[in-house]
Amino acid sequence: MAAFHRLSKYDGAAQRKDNLREWERVHRAFHLALMSGCKMPLLLQFCSNLHDLSDRYRRLFFVQHAQDKNVPNEHKALMGSSR
Repeated sequence: MAAFHRLSKYDGAAQRKDNLREWERVHRAFHLALMSGCKMPLLLQFCSNLHDLSDRYRRLFFVQHAQDKNVPNEHKALMGSSR
C-alpha cells in the first residue's frame, strides 16, 4: 500500500525530466513490492533484471510521448488484483 501511495504522487508526471528519475525509482519499488510476496528469489531477480533492461526504452519513450492517462488506473488495478 505504501509503495502504491508513493507511486501515485508521480503517476501522470513521469515524462517531465525533473520527475523521471524519481518516478522510475518509485515505479520499480511498486512493482517489486507486488511481486515480493511470491517468496521466490530467482523469479524476483529475473523480474528485476527485466525491469533494468527495459529502463532505457521507457526513458526513450517518455522523451517523445506523454504518459498514457490510464497508467494510474492500471497501477491501482494491479494493486487490487495482488491481494
